Amino acid sequence: MQRVHIFVSCLFVVVLLFAVVARGPLAALSAGENALYLPLIIGGGNQPPGGDGEIGVTAATYLGGDGEDSTSAVAVAPDDSVVLAGMMPGHNPGGATPVTLLGGGDGVVVRLDPDGQAVRSVTRIGATVTDLEINDSGNMVVCGAFGVAVLNATASETVWSADPGTGNRCALGSDGTAAVLVGSTAYVYDSDGTPLDNWSISGNGTNDIAVDGANNLVIATGYTQVSGNLQVAFIRAWDYTGTLDWKSYDFSSAPGLGADTRGERIAIGQDGKLYFAGSINGGTGASIFSRDPKDFDQKIDNDPRVVKTDDYTEAFGMAGSVKMTWFGRYEPTDGTLVTGQSLLTRRTSDNKGNSIGVNAITADATGRVYLAGSASCCIKERDSRQIAGITVGGYEGSEAYFMALSADFKERLVWTPFAGPDVSAGGSPATGVGVRDGVVAVSISLNPKTDGTRSLITYQALQATPATLPEGYLAIWSFK
Repeated sequence: MQRVHIFVSCLFVVVLLFAVVARGPLAALSAGENALYLPLIIGGGNQPPGGDGEIGVTAATYLGGDGEDSTSAVAVAPDDSVVLAGMMPGHNPGGATPVTLLGGGDGVVVRLDPDGQAVRSVTRIGATVTDLEINDSGNMVVCGAFGVAVLNATASETVWSADPGTGNRCALGSDGTAAVLVGSTAYVYDSDGTPLDNWSISGNGTNDIAVDGANNLVIATGYTQVSGNLQVAFIRAWDYTGTLDWKSYDFSSAPGLGADTRGERIAIGQDGKLYFAGSINGGTGASIFSRDPKDFDQKIDNDPRVVKTDDYTEAFGMAGSVKMTWFGRYEPTDGTLVTGQSLLTRRTSDNKGNSIGVNAITADATGRVYLAGSASCCIKERDSRQIAGITVGGYEGSEAYFMALSADFKERLVWTPFAGPDVSAGGSPATGVGVRDGVVAVSISLNPKTDGTRSLITYQALQATPATLPEGYLAIWSFK
C-alpha cells in the first residue's frame, strides 16, 4: 500500500511539472495570480521573476571611457531599443560612429538592442542630456543645457528644438505634446514644436514634470514651505494653456503634522495612470501622506487603498532623522489616490527604519510598478540578493537599488542592489528605469571612492570593467 501512495505522489508531481513547463516559465502574471516556477537556470544563474530576489538579467554592463561618465535616464522604445541618456566625454559605446545634433557635445543618447548585446547608435547632443522620454510613436524628447528637443525614433534627426534655458526634466505625451522644466517654469510645445504656453509653477521647489496626452494635461510635482518648519508636497495639473485643472496634497497648512514632504518624481505609466513618488523626512503617520490627497481631514492609515505587506511598508521605530518614501498610483484626470504604499529600509543591527529615495518611477501596461533610486541600510534580505547568480557585495551608504512590484502592490517581484562581489557600490544612485513590452532597463552612475574600490555586477557585458570612475552602467532583463 505504501508503494502505491509513493507512486501516485510521484505521478502527481510529474504531471504538475509538465503543466508548468507547457505553460512556459516566463508567462506573465496577472494581478493576484499564483504560479509555480521550475528552478530553471538560464545562462549565468538567471531565473524568471516571481519572488523578491533573483533578476533574469539579459545584460549588465558598464558604458563609459576615460572621462567622467554618467547616466541620467533610460527608456525602452517601441522598436525594442533600450535608450540611455547621459554624458560620455570622448567615448562612443560599441565603437559606433556618432550622429551629431545641435552642435554635438559630451551629452549622449545611446541606443542598444533589447538584450544589450549590441549598440544600435550613438547620438551626441549638448554638454549633457539630463532627461529623456519616449512615447508610443517612438519619438523621444531630450533636454539639457541646449534646452529641449524632440528626436526621431532612431535619434538620427531633430524633429524640432527650442532653447528656453537649461532643461532639467522633460516629458512627451502620447499626442506628441512636450513639456520641459526650466527652473520652476514649465514650457509646453505642440507636436510640431510650436510653443503653446509657459507658466511659473509656484512653490519653493519643482522636481519633475509629466504630460498626459490622453487628457491634455501637464502635471508637475515639488514642494512648498508652508511654515518656518514644514514643507508640503504638491501635485498640480494644468491644461495646455496653463489653466490649473486640479491639485492634490498642496495643503496650505498641516495642523498636527511635523514631517516635511516633497514631491520627487511623477510619470504617466503605460497603463495610462499617474505614478508619483514623494519623500518624507520622518514617518508617514506624521506627514500629509497619511491623509487623502483631496481632503486633509480624511485619514487613510487604515484605508484599503494603502497597501501594507511587511515592516518595510510601515513606518515605525524610525532611526532618527530618516528620509523615506511614499509612492502611489493616481487618477490622472483629477489626482485621486488609487493605491499607495510607504517604503523604507531597516537597519540590520536593530531593525530601526532607515532612508530610501526614488529617482525614477514608472509602470508597464499591466500596472506593475518599477522604482529605482538610492538606499541606506538595508533593503529586505539585502545580503542574499543575487544578479545573474552572483551574490551582491557588501553594503555602503546610498547604494543603487531597483524594485518591481505587482500591480496590486502586494508582492515585490524584485528588490535588489547591484554591488559587485566582495566590494561595495555606495554613493552611486540608480538614475532611471524604463519598461516596455516586458523589457526592463535600469541606469546607474557608479561614482569613485577615495579610500577603496567600488564595482557593480556585470553579465553578458559589452564592457565588463569600468575604464575609470565615474562610469555609466546599464542593466537589462526580461519580465515577459
